[in-house]
Amino acid sequence: RHLVSRQLSILRLLRLMRIARMAKLMRAFPQLMMIIRGITAALKAVVWSGVLMLLITLTAAIVFTSTYHQGWMTDEEVAEAGDTIREFFGGSSKSVLSLLVMGTILDDVTACTDAIRAEGDMWMLAFFLCYILLNSFTLLNMLTGILVEVVGNTSESESDKLVQAGVLESVTGLFLQMDQDGSGVVTQNEFAAMKEAPEVMAALQRLGIKEKHFDMYVDLLFETHNIEGKEITFDFDSLMETIMSLRPGATISALDFAAFKRCMLGDLERLSKRTLSVYEHCTALLEMRKG
Repeated sequence: RHLVSRQLSILRLLRLMRIARMAKLMRAFPQLMMIIRGITAALKAVVWSGVLMLLITLTAAIVFTSTYHQGWMTDEEVAEAGDTIREFFGGSSKSVLSLLVMGTILDDVTACTDAIRAEGDMWMLAFFLCYILLNSFTLLNMLTGILVEVVGNTSESESDKLVQAGVLESVTGLFLQMDQDGSGVVTQNEFAAMKEAPEVMAALQRLGIKEKHFDMYVDLLFETHNIEGKEITFDFDSLMETIMSLRPGATISALDFAAFKRCMLGDLERLSKRTLSVYEHCTALLEMRKG
């Protein structure tokens, strides 16, 4: 029993090593991970589209089977008689298979339409063409469009995450070096010194932040917040979050606009208080002069 348990432990270890190797392979090929995650994200839409297509196919299969049912004839007898229409729609399973293969995938659709035309029933031919328009041209193409859109959006999001991860990896080590006073926060001078680090600038350029944008970041992050004359500092997380939200090409959400509105109202309130304080001091000086 001990030997069997030991062998099972070895098998589990080998299995974990295989999983770890697969995970390492996935990290080495990020594009593969993007496709897999895109397919996973689109799986729900694919499943429900497939359910809808199956329901439409079952409904059409009932109509075709009731019209061209082979009755008590066996499949061999139908084949010997050369009755093509009943080979396609002689039973429920035949009708579903024929509609999926020839009406949805459009494999050998000519043989199916020729068999219906041979019966002389133009209404059934029109019904079959409507089924092709609905199931193949509409739903199948719509499903393809959903897959392309979801995989594209997922790919864009994953590419963004990979770039951000690269920037974080490049900046994290440098953040500790530039935190000269060991306070755990970055001052304006420490942040401006990052411009001299080539690895940081290269990482920021992958986010679309060019060298000419760096001075604008200094003004936006520190000088525009420094209304009361206090030194503005950022910890690493808030600094990176602000850089990501202000990078070129980033979209503005309603939450971002609300935060901007709140910031502007706060700045306006502080400016009003300072203006009122200056006014009160000036009034007091005038009264002292008159007195």
